[in-house]
Amino acid sequence: MINQNLKSLENNNLLEQIKSLYYDICYNYSENVEKYDTSFGLIPLDYKITTLNDLIIKNKDKVGFSNYKVLSAVNTGNLVLSDEYFNKQVFSKDISKYIIVKKGEFAYNPARINIGSIGINDFDFEGCVSPVYVAFNVQDIYKNFLRMFFKSKTFNIQVISRSNGSVRQTLNYDDFSIIELILPPENKIKLFNNLYDINESVIKHNKTEIERLTKLRDTLLPKLMSGEIDVSDINFD
Repeated sequence: MINQNLKSLENNNLLEQIKSLYYDICYNYSENVEKYDTSFGLIPLDYKITTLNDLIIKNKDKVGFSNYKVLSAVNTGNLVLSDEYFNKQVFSKDISKYIIVKKGEFAYNPARINIGSIGINDFDFEGCVSPVYVAFNVQDIYKNFLRMFFKSKTFNIQVISRSNGSVRQTLNYDDFSIIELILPPENKIKLFNNLYDINESVIKHNKTEIERLTKLRDTLLPKLMSGEIDVSDINFD
């Protein structure tokens, strides 16, 4: 029963729905709307081509003498706790020059962004990242939208083309900030945010239920195996 419940809770379609919605809003236009020509092709008149520089603000705040947990960017699109994700400590003992990343802010590793090392702080606390990272804040209305943009083919192509270095490709903030994207009108961004938030709340609920059922299974299974719990009298019909 528990395994069946766990299986029913695993709904990867929710993530696919978010991706499809993002694609539809950005690229799937009605044939009846008037369009104009851009570097991305024809787009509706109420859409525009912009750069990340118009949407983000670089964060330079340092840790100093405060105490913060160190975060790392991974290719899931999130910032993770370094000491939990890695088998060994990968950050310095002295983090005074590390950059503060508040909840809802992004950070990326310039030397690893080509493999997806960019993420958002989804924790309920402020963290920090290595000084080799770039950290930035985004207007609230665009945060979920940029989550998806950073996973898009359009973004990845520009990351590769704008990175420099003969051996190890890096992308500094100046080059990162001029990456272009299609920006839908505000009403469509808000529509995307609403549906994104609904799906995210369901995903978080499912994860919580999976964790609860897993703990229940781990508690009951040893007792069932040892005979501490007798199920012989239970009628399963």
